[in-house]
Amino acid sequence: MNDISSESASNSILIVGNEASVLSDDASLNTIDESLSYYKNDLKKIRIKNPNRLIIAQININSLRNKFDIFVQMLSNNVDLLLISETKIDASFPNAQFYITGYTIYRRDRNSNGGGLLLYVKDDIPSTMLNIDISHEALYIEINVRKKNGS
Repeated sequence: MNDISSESASNSILIVGNEASVLSDDASLNTIDESLSYYKNDLKKIRIKNPNRLIIAQININSLRNKFDIFVQMLSNNVDLLLISETKIDASFPNAQFYITGYTIYRRDRNSNGGGLLLYVKDDIPSTMLNIDISHEALYIEINVRKKNGS
């Protein structure tokens, strides 16, 4: 896997994709389709191989607004927690615009020119945003992860 790295821990798998150019606005449709297929297949293989493990992924998307539909297809319920950095969205973009069935959404926006974090947590994982007064770009989320049967 060229742009995705995996690390196995006892009960979780961390996937880090830091290749924002994969879904860049100026990429040709064929390149985007090929990248989408590549990531979607890799994520599906990881989920099938590790059905009882927590799958956590992070991607630097370099602006979510024009890539959301492609991104949703790639996700396809293969990840339990997904952190997206460099969303480049602000309060003018409602949560409903980025809703994915089966996930709770948490956001920390900066502005439409840079920064921003968005976290998706599967609905079957209890989670709560912690009310911590911070001056930096971060999300503090409490999650309750229970072992699934068979792990």
